[in-house]
Amino acid sequence: MATAQVRVHRAVIGEDSAAKYAGPLFVVGAFRSGTSFFFSLLNKHSDVALLYEADLGCFYPEWFARRLKSDWFERIEFWNGCMGRHGVSRPADLSRNPTSEDAALWLYKHYAARKEARIFGEKSPSYADCLEELAKKFPGARFIVLWRDPLSVCESVCRAGETSRFFRKSGMVSRVLAHLEKAGAVVAVKVQAPNAPGGRFTKDKFQIDLEKDTVTCPAGRLVQIRRREDGSGAAMFGIACRSCPMASSCTGAKDGRRVHVHVQERLLLEARMRQRSPEWRANYKATRPKVERKLAHLMRRRHGGRRSRVRGTTRIGQDFMMLCAAANLHRLAQFELRSAAASAAAAS
Repeated sequence: MATAQVRVHRAVIGEDSAAKYAGPLFVVGAFRSGTSFFFSLLNKHSDVALLYEADLGCFYPEWFARRLKSDWFERIEFWNGCMGRHGVSRPADLSRNPTSEDAALWLYKHYAARKEARIFGEKSPSYADCLEELAKKFPGARFIVLWRDPLSVCESVCRAGETSRFFRKSGMVSRVLAHLEKAGAVVAVKVQAPNAPGGRFTKDKFQIDLEKDTVTCPAGRLVQIRRREDGSGAAMFGIACRSCPMASSCTGAKDGRRVHVHVQERLLLEARMRQRSPEWRANYKATRPKVERKLAHLMRRRHGGRRSRVRGTTRIGQDFMMLCAAANLHRLAQFELRSAAASAAAAS
C-alpha cells in the first residue's frame, strides 16, 4: 500500500493556495507506488490540471541546460510524444531558444488554461531521483511524494514486466533500487542472478573494479571498461580470448567475451553480496509479503489467472474458485498435510 506523508502542512488545493504558491506542483514516487492513481484523483478537481509523465525534467542534457535548442519542442515530442498526448501545439508566444524553466512553465500553464485550472504541474515517477534539481529550477514548486513498501515496489515491477515492455526493460529494477537507496531505505529484495548461455561463465565470475574501471576475467586477463554517455559501459576482451585456454567455457563469440557494466552496477553488486548472507535470507523470508506472492501464484499460469476461459460472471467466478482451490491444495501438499480421517485410513 502506498502512503503520502505530509512534511509541511500546507494546503495543496484551496481558495488562496494557487495565488500563494505560484510554482508548479509535482507528484512523484517510485515506479508502481500509486502515483498514477493519485494523479487521476487530483485531476478530477476543477482547479487541478497536471500533465501525465511528460518527463520534461528527464530530457537530459537539453532540459538541464541553460537554454534549449530551437527545435526543443520537436525533440521532446519525438522522444516520448508528450505534446501530442496532451494536445499541445508549438508555442507562438515563446522565444525559439527559451530557458528550460520558461518552456516548462509555459507548457504547464498552457495545459491548465484549457481547463481553467489554477494549479498546474506534472506527475512523473521519473522525477524521484532529481527532486533537488527541480527545487532549484522552480523555487516556488510544491512536491507530493508517495511512498510504498520497497519490497512491494520491486515485486510489483517484476510482475508488471510480464505484460509491459516498459517494465521488462533491462535495468528497471536497479533504477528502482537506486531511488530507494537514495531515499535512505534498506532494500530487502532479491536481485536477479547473472546468467550466461550454454552454462558458460556468468558475469559474477569476473572481477569488476569500479574504482579503476577494469574487469578481470577468470583467466586473469584485465581489460579497461569503455564508458558510454549514460554511464554504462562494456569490457571487451576481443582477441585475448583466441589464445585463452578457458575460452570454450567462457564464450562462443568470434569477437571474444564482452561484459556489460550497468550504470547502477555498484548497487547490483552490493545487493548480490548482501543476499548471500544467512542473515539477509532469514530477514527476507520473515518480511516478504505473503499475500502479493500468493496472488502472483494465481496469475503466473494462463488457466483462469490473467485470462478468462469461459464467458459470464458466474462461470468466471466458479472457474477462479477452482483455481484458488488448486493453489491451496498445492500449498498443503508442500507441507505434507492431510486430514485426520485420511491419516487413520493410511495407518490401518
